Amino acid sequence: MKNMKRGLIGLSLLTLITFSMFGQVPESKEIKSISYQIMDDQLKVLIEFEKGISYESLTIMNPNRLVIDFPQVSGIAVATPIEVNKMGVLTIRSGKPDPTVTRIVFDLDIQAPLFKIEDVEQGIQISFWQEEIEEPILEKVEEEKPPVEVPAKITEPEKPAEKKKEEVKPEAKKAEPTEKKPAVPPAKSTARDKFTIGPFAGFYFMQDEVFTEIYGSSSFLFGAQYSLPIPPIQGFRGLNIWFAFSSQKSSGQTTFFEEDITLKMMDVSLALRYSFDLNKFSPFIGFGIDYITFKETYPEDFPVSSTEGSETGFHIQGGTLFHITPFLAAKAFFKYNMAETYVDDIRVNLGGTQWAIGILYRFNL
Repeated sequence: MKNMKRGLIGLSLLTLITFSMFGQVPESKEIKSISYQIMDDQLKVLIEFEKGISYESLTIMNPNRLVIDFPQVSGIAVATPIEVNKMGVLTIRSGKPDPTVTRIVFDLDIQAPLFKIEDVEQGIQISFWQEEIEEPILEKVEEEKPPVEVPAKITEPEKPAEKKKEEVKPEAKKAEPTEKKPAVPPAKSTARDKFTIGPFAGFYFMQDEVFTEIYGSSSFLFGAQYSLPIPPIQGFRGLNIWFAFSSQKSSGQTTFFEEDITLKMMDVSLALRYSFDLNKFSPFIGFGIDYITFKETYPEDFPVSSTEGSETGFHIQGGTLFHITPFLAAKAFFKYNMAETYVDDIRVNLGGTQWAIGILYRFNL
């Protein structure tokens, strides 16, 4: 009988273990809701989800964004994007960068607002404000008020304004920060993740002494440029491929007979550049190759109708972008060309320095 009882107990335990291993199906977790309200000169956004869900946050500049990833969340039950346009927050949108990750993105103004993230009973609350909170106020709050949880429910923006005041206003003081935290978490420097295109104009200063004697020290040029960001390589951001072409035309006179002649040059460039994002400015440096063609045209009665040729060279460049809007920027840059060729056994230096300014239009890829 004892052996039978032990066998029954062992069978029961085995059944329970099997049921616990195979009978339970992990539930699919999701974000329940996203709501926001203005309270004490702050925008407070509540993201509700079940307990036990972890998250990771990251701030990105140019354009400014706050990104929050939820690795354990399969989806979101609220429709996005949500238009906010308050306290520096433009929109709240969601996405799926990976099948197992749900991402919520806050699109911010160029001048990013200050914010902090707090864990609350319903999920997390993100508070945005536009002026730095003074340190003495934070210390006073810590001494006089113990940590208090955020109210159980924050009113949805679609509900009437009167109801919001009744439900939320009495609890407004409880949402004050209880810990001193940095206003803005350190942001990683990133490149503009956009395709850019635009015109430019400037001057080309040639180095060849014969050319400068006939055509002057500089000539006007115009052209167009394109750039395409390269995906980060092991966290190394800021690389982009730059392509441009420019054209210039100069007029001069022959040395002895002072007859009118013209010189046309075209430069096609391809370069690899690296940019540094400094909020409104993005300095950059780069190097690349050039394909330069030229044609010198003489008068009709001249013994030679024209002289033309082409050569491949190299260049280095540098400059900066000034970000006017998220989709428009001004650019100032220089490019130093190095190229030499031979015409009728005569060495011709096609190199020189290019100084130019331009406008860039940015587009999402």
